[in-house]
Amino acid sequence: MISRKFIANSVIYTFSGALPLASAVVLLPFYVAHLSNEKYGALAIVYAASMLAQLVAGFSFDSSLYVHYHEWRKEPGRLVALVRTAFLVVVCTGCAIVLLSALAGDYLLQAWVQTSSFSFYPYGLMGVAMGALQAVFKLHTIILQIREKAETYFWSNALFFFITTVGTIFGLYWFPDSLAGPVGARLLGALLLAGWSVMRVVREFGLPDFRSVRMLPWKYNLSTFGYQVANWAVNYLDRFLILAFMPVAAVGSVGVYEFAIKCLIPLELLLNGLQASLSPRVVKLLSEQPAGSTPEMNRYFYGLLAVMMLAISAMLLVLPPAFMLLVHKPGYKQALDYVPYMAVLYLFRSWRLFFAIPLSALKKTGRLAFITLVVAAVKAGGIAFLLPRYELYGVVAAAFAAGMAELVLLWVVLRPVFNLQFNYVKLLLAPHAFGTAAVILYAFGIFEVWWHAAGATVLLAVVLLAAAYRREWHLLAGQFHRKFL
Repeated sequence: MISRKFIANSVIYTFSGALPLASAVVLLPFYVAHLSNEKYGALAIVYAASMLAQLVAGFSFDSSLYVHYHEWRKEPGRLVALVRTAFLVVVCTGCAIVLLSALAGDYLLQAWVQTSSFSFYPYGLMGVAMGALQAVFKLHTIILQIREKAETYFWSNALFFFITTVGTIFGLYWFPDSLAGPVGARLLGALLLAGWSVMRVVREFGLPDFRSVRMLPWKYNLSTFGYQVANWAVNYLDRFLILAFMPVAAVGSVGVYEFAIKCLIPLELLLNGLQASLSPRVVKLLSEQPAGSTPEMNRYFYGLLAVMMLAISAMLLVLPPAFMLLVHKPGYKQALDYVPYMAVLYLFRSWRLFFAIPLSALKKTGRLAFITLVVAAVKAGGIAFLLPRYELYGVVAAAFAAGMAELVLLWVVLRPVFNLQFNYVKLLLAPHAFGTAAVILYAFGIFEVWWHAAGATVLLAVVLLAAAYRREWHLLAGQFHRKFL
């Protein structure tokens, strides 16, 4: 039986993990009010660079500690050496990255972009420092999570959320149309929390010893690091490619693209919540029946796709009037042109879970890493080819191509080791028909009035789901009648 402590900790970890996205939602109106889309694009590039710096500085020690902490629990001396030496390596690597960036960052950026529209100093360097500090803080939060110190985990993440959110708001008021507020607040929060993390680790585990560096699981870290970098490329490299290949107004185009992504954060939060809810149940079912999919397991994914179809159509109905009420700068309004297609991309992310969760449960993470690397290459190549011709629409088209390539590769890799049986209508046909129709409706401008197109999308989702679940409606009606009538 699941304990109350486990349930409470799970809620705390899920809520804490959602805080970064919640911060983005809270801050979005302030960004629109106080930053031009060019400045917002520059901010997106700084944050993408900070995420890469965090990955490089951390070198997958967060994943390594998560795995080896339990494995070496019966060897306390070895475990203590692992923790404090991992912190030493992350701190030293972070310092080296910041130093190298200070010396060569601007030269590398200008060689990549070949334009003077964006400078590395000072905010690019601040972003790199921010990423290095966040790597230290993240490593400590992993230790808190492993040791089930949920309260400390929550309050540390909540404090970072408070410092960055409140600091950014005040910074935007004091320094309008400047990155000083957003980047400075995040850097301050990362500095304070990283310093607190180091003090706690030194107090609990002692000072690091360079002689223990050899015992670190470098091989495991290297393979996991490749997977994390590939994931970064899938999620963040497009900002840099826009900067490099966009013929005109590159930084402003990054701002439009980033704003379109941020407008869909409710879909991100919903998908993450559904994934957190269904993953443990699916993994439990797979542990009992690892040979293939079962009707009970499939129902979770059918439900996930049905909810996402309705959520996408609802977002397309809500966003246009929200833009008219809240967005008054022309640069940001352009984002609405790309939102319908980017919303449909969430269907690919939902489909991906049907294949990726079984692969992870079967411990085929190496194959997942290879697939992610190929997907990153497909997306980057597609952007490089399509962006100069079709501008931001080319970026979206490349994302569609990458999503389809990922699903095909996951199917090919999973089929030999896992018996795939499912309802084609519920899993593939209905969502595919919905996504295709939505793209056609908006691409060809079939409806000139926005609410006609959005209403047609909502109606389409309802009709397709009603047809796909026509055999289940009488069961739901019967349950409703027994409980309420």
